[in-house]
Amino acid sequence: MITSLRIVLALIALTHLVTAQTAFRDELHGIAFELPDDTWIHEVKPRTAEGGFVVQAGPPSMGGQVYGQVTATVASPTPGPEALRDYIVGTLGDRSKYSEPLLVDDTIDDMPAPGVVVELEVAGVGPMRVRQHYVVAHETRFVVETLTPVEDHARWEDQLERWIQSVTFIPPSADAVAVRSLIEVAAGVDDAIPWETSWDDAARRARTEGKLVLVRVYRMGGFDLPDGAILDLAIDGDLQALIEERFVPMRWTPGLVAPFIDAENYGLGERAFGSTFLVLTPDGRVLHEGEPLLGDVLREACALHAAPPLAADADLTRAERADLHARRGEFDAARALLDNPDDAHEHVVLASIARRERDGDTALAHLAQARKATGITSVRARVDLE
Repeated sequence: MITSLRIVLALIALTHLVTAQTAFRDELHGIAFELPDDTWIHEVKPRTAEGGFVVQAGPPSMGGQVYGQVTATVASPTPGPEALRDYIVGTLGDRSKYSEPLLVDDTIDDMPAPGVVVELEVAGVGPMRVRQHYVVAHETRFVVETLTPVEDHARWEDQLERWIQSVTFIPPSADAVAVRSLIEVAAGVDDAIPWETSWDDAARRARTEGKLVLVRVYRMGGFDLPDGAILDLAIDGDLQALIEERFVPMRWTPGLVAPFIDAENYGLGERAFGSTFLVLTPDGRVLHEGEPLLGDVLREACALHAAPPLAADADLTRAERADLHARRGEFDAARALLDNPDDAHEHVVLASIARRERDGDTALAHLAQARKATGITSVRARVDLE
């Protein structure tokens, strides 16, 4: 499933590139438009603070002072387009910086698109004319916007109007709905991960807690693609548990100061492109790098860096203690405790380990034994899940 979703996302990104000179179409975010002529290009811009997808089109010769832009933000429920316009007008703030807002009523793609036009003074540029229209469709808020210098507006008005009227809002396909749903789940998982942004803080935590530092590097300039590794985490509870138990997670960002930035230690400059995970000791030594089969990469790194021993707890059964070892990626220690499994819980722990090692035959054999063993009632749901 993840592989197919990553392929869908990659194809969307490639489609953006292939159609750059004639049109734009993005089924995931539900936007399509035509470019007025071959002097225009489009560009996917950084997402908004709300996670809105932003695509901008315009003539490069104008240096970003003339453009059309669509922002798509998935939100359900969402207020109607008139309410969105009222809200925006109400947030204009100091009216001395704006002309009196001109409210307009229009349609885009045969949908109600109430709008507002204002002129404002932009420092170092001069007076600019901003026009925004608000559309609600397919559980998504769309803002269709144009920008021009006031003195040049007449020159560009026809092209911008043709661009606005070319915008269409595409109903999401089944694939797009599935991708959107998984992205929402992944965003929740991502928010729940206590990512550090400072190497000093991450290293300090790792030393205190006896852990390794897991650095996520994701820099895909020009491609609006969700982080595929976070999609993996969203459906892999075992991987989430392993990171929680053994790692201090940290994001790489341009300008980060850390030992692995220098070329002599690893090398990760301002213009880095691509994605990977780095596993480091608290003193900055890189133990492993990789992204495919991330669970294997992390367990291999853990084997090189012993964790603090599990605390003694006489109340834990063999299976419960083995489960804790398995959660920490210590499969050999877990198996050593269960060398002669005799109840359902012990078999299901061994099945879980075999699954993570991609040993399907052994996993299925232990599940079959679990279904026949004593204690099946208490772990039946887990057996079914495995």
